[in-house]
Amino acid sequence: MITEERKKSIKTSELFEEWKKHVEKEVDTSELEVEYDDGPSYELVEVTLTVEEDESRRWSSFEYATLVFECEKDEKMNFILKLYKYSKGDKEWNITFDTAMDIKSLRYLNEFEIFLMKLEQFGTKLEMDITDDSDEITPNAEPEASFS
Repeated sequence: MITEERKKSIKTSELFEEWKKHVEKEVDTSELEVEYDDGPSYELVEVTLTVEEDESRRWSSFEYATLVFECEKDEKMNFILKLYKYSKGDKEWNITFDTAMDIKSLRYLNEFEIFLMKLEQFGTKLEMDITDDSDEITPNAEPEASFS
């Protein structure tokens, strides 16, 4: 897992772009409609990023938030990341990605999950440049053309 250069920080917009690439590649197309305008392609899929800051106690030294990636058409694509930071001066957030840490299960992780694990293991900080965004992606898979 340490074959790449360690990133000291990443922006939420960059993380959103990485997740959108993952959704384009892995989204389940079995329930998507096929459009025939410029040749057969699947319908666009709406994806969103939302940051929900937890209500914190005045006396607490930490602030907590949840970063939510949601895919409208395939909930298996959804991800939640827990974030925290020291409330006195920290501008960047720490990433917590909860997944099974049993070494036998690594082969079942997808590329995005491995990417998140690397960020967490490297201690990569998250810079909050966006807190709410949405986009429409086009699945990489191409449907079989069928004309009835």
